[in-house]
Amino acid sequence: MKLKSISGAVYYVQDLQKTAAFYDKLGFRAGKQEGNTVTVYVNWFWLEFHGQGSDVKTNKESGAFIYISVDSVDELQSTLVAKGITPATDPTQSAMGRKELLVVDPDGHKLVFFEKV
Repeated sequence: MKLKSISGAVYYVQDLQKTAAFYDKLGFRAGKQEGNTVTVYVNWFWLEFHGQGSDVKTNKESGAFIYISVDSVDELQSTLVAKGITPATDPTQSAMGRKELLVVDPDGHKLVFFEKV
């Protein structure tokens, strides 16, 4: 199992347009804006914002989700289970074209390990 990089974070927000305007003023580069989702960048690092009530296919409630790129989500899941760590979800396909595995740390922080598919 190899962790490649921390790639981005996802936040669920109350006013998507207000959030997008705020990050634009801060100097983030605008990315995709489709449906109820806006993405902004600093170099390769991305922040993805979803308006409250977004139709998200994975079981994600409010708060921040740190996204960590891996070579294989399935391999990671097997490795974690062998080490006694139970992921919060099975691997799922996201609407954004990522295969994802949600892991919650002992303090409730959400880590999403993903691979591009």
